Amino acid sequence: GPGPPHQLCVAAAGMVKCCRCPRQGFYQYGTFFVLLLILFASYLVFTCPYNQICDMAHYICWTTLICGIGLSVLMCSVGMAYSKVATLTMTDLNSKMTISTQRWGWIAKAF
Repeated sequence: GPGPPHQLCVAAAGMVKCCRCPRQGFYQYGTFFVLLLILFASYLVFTCPYNQICDMAHYICWTTLICGIGLSVLMCSVGMAYSKVATLTMTDLNSKMTISTQRWGWIAKAF
C-alpha cells in the first residue's frame, strides 16, 4: 500500500489519507462505533412509529440493526485475533501449535 504496513490508507483523487492508529485499535474502536449504531438503530426500530408511517424505513432500520450486530461481532473477533497474535512468543509458534493459536492467526491474517 501507499503507507507503512501498520497504517490503514485510502487513496482518492490523487490524495492519500492514512489512519494513524494500528489495525488492532481500528477494529476495537470500530466495534465501539458500530455498537453506537446498533443502539441508535434499535431505538428507531423499537420506539419510532416507522412501521405505521413508512414500512420501507422500518425495514431499513431493521436491516441496519441486523447488519450492525454482525459487523460488531466480526470487528470484535478481528480485534481479539490481533491482540492474541501480537502477544505470541517464539515458543507459541512451534510445530505443536494449538488449534486455538492457529485459528486466531488465521483470523488475523484474513483481515
